[in-house]
Amino acid sequence: MAQCQKGNVQSCGAAGALYASGGGGASRDEKKARELLAKGCDGADTKSCSNLGVLLVQARGGAKDSAGAAKSFEKACGDADALACGMLGMQYKSGDGVSKDDTKSASYLQKGCEGGNDLACATVGKMLLEGAGVTKDVPKGVDALKRACDGGQAGACVDLGMLSEIGKDAPKNPILAKLLYQRGCFRGNAQACFAQGRMELGFGGTPEMAKRAFEMACFRNDNLSCAAMKVLFGGTRTIVPGPESMELTNRCNSGSVRDCGIAGLLNTATGNPMAKSQIERACMQQDPLACAVKNKK
Repeated sequence: MAQCQKGNVQSCGAAGALYASGGGGASRDEKKARELLAKGCDGADTKSCSNLGVLLVQARGGAKDSAGAAKSFEKACGDADALACGMLGMQYKSGDGVSKDDTKSASYLQKGCEGGNDLACATVGKMLLEGAGVTKDVPKGVDALKRACDGGQAGACVDLGMLSEIGKDAPKNPILAKLLYQRGCFRGNAQACFAQGRMELGFGGTPEMAKRAFEMACFRNDNLSCAAMKVLFGGTRTIVPGPESMELTNRCNSGSVRDCGIAGLLNTATGNPMAKSQIERACMQQDPLACAVKNKK
């Protein structure tokens, strides 16, 4: 603090970071952190701008100021701060504090990813696969998702698993898909746990391994996993059909075997008579979840 008062902007930023986190013996005080980080950012300290932007956009230490956050992130991103580039890219993607712009979003996210920001890699990876705001580039998208998955972004592991399971834009490899889902599940992603559970019912897995995966996801209130527990393993939780039931049915009718199996599971759990034809259709095409449901009945 003494050095900050003497005009050392990096000291202001360091003190602000400590007050924001409550580390280094400082009592957590996010309002004070904002003040100190603002001094640091005004003095062109890159980390101060990045950390200030986080507080502003998350309404920590005062009112939310998304526009102010964007300005702070832009300053820091100009100095190649990966977090700031990633956060600014997310703002342009959602239109929070700036005009929504997928092209700008992809550009900033790519900078953040190249600098090592895992969330930026996860987001821009999907954009590259879909051609959203950027020219579609499957290899580059897959590479970004791999970096994100390796860095702990469970959702990116799910996205990679889907590519390998379905075989679109990547070689079909259900064993690899299962391993990727397992990584995502281990990191607490309920969608990954459900997907792992489906794959454990075939492709070298066991019902016991599937049950553990479904249990973990159902514990996190994943409706599909709770349906799997009810239908396959005697779970007692009431399953209420949601909008996903119609979405799954529509994708099933469009030819997705995977979605026929999931729709059939959900409809079996809720007593919908559509379940039988969906399960029969998916099991005939070797979907392990559908066959497990059919054999249980």
